[in-house]
Amino acid sequence: MVEYVIHGTSFDNIFYILESGKLETNPKHAKKFLDENHWNPKQIFTNILLRDLPNEEEQKAYWFGFGIVLDKRILKDKKWYATRIGGFYDKFTDAFADNDDTRQLVLSKNTKVNASRMPNIAKLKKYIIQRMDNSSLGEVSFIHSHELLFGEDISLAEYGICILVQEKLFNKVLNKTQQDKIKERCDELDMQLIVYKPMIPGINKTIDLIDKCHK
Repeated sequence: MVEYVIHGTSFDNIFYILESGKLETNPKHAKKFLDENHWNPKQIFTNILLRDLPNEEEQKAYWFGFGIVLDKRILKDKKWYATRIGGFYDKFTDAFADNDDTRQLVLSKNTKVNASRMPNIAKLKKYIIQRMDNSSLGEVSFIHSHELLFGEDISLAEYGICILVQEKLFNKVLNKTQQDKIKERCDELDMQLIVYKPMIPGINKTIDLIDKCHK
């Protein structure tokens, strides 16, 4: 069962995201980087958090410095598709075509908006477990096991649960004024800021941290 959806972002980007109150498919703050690299898929990259994965206690739960945790009901409310790492399509809509390419690359997807039940992720979960069982990537095996992509902006006020950051990095990279700004904006969005101690708590313990502020 999916516990949460998570999006990783950097110490630079977190301020823009919190100020805008949303995850954007075409973020203005990243325009220069995207233009210079001639790369802009206009999609939001996420992972799903699952309990009891192989070797989960050794794994990072999200990319970069901050983990933005989203309510799993977004998987019912919005269209999305999941694929292997790097298997995303240049255009979001291409992932929903019915052809040999999508049947091979798309592990799971939701084709409906505001679906009445949680979409089937059995194929995606099986793939993640296989990758975790056989990966040689160490602590980043989980975040390299899959990508789940959305094709429209995501409101943090509607779907945001909390923001995760490791304590040592939080204190090392940001000054008190910056820390206070993040805390203030999280309060305004009704999202808890979780500053945790272990460098790598593992997937199960990360989910436990989120549960404490959400259930």
